Amino acid sequence: MTILYLRAAARRHGTGRAFLRSLKSAGLRVHVQHPTQEALPFWRHMRTQQLLDDDPDAVRSWEDFLSPLECQMKAPECFETDD
Repeated sequence: MTILYLRAAARRHGTGRAFLRSLKSAGLRVHVQHPTQEALPFWRHMRTQQLLDDDPDAVRSWEDFLSPLECQMKAPECFETDD
């Protein structure tokens, strides 16, 4: 299973951990793709508890993923129209 985004509208302590623990107890491998800088401490902590199969610091962050896309969208040639 790949986690793309995990956040509840109202933060509740332990909910994410319980969710990850249930995934692991079901025998699933858990991977985080593009963690936000804000969420890295959580993912690092979950890794120390062996609830993740990858090192969150070894994957590309959400900010690093979005930067090239934002640059492409803001580039003038993206907005040119054919005459």
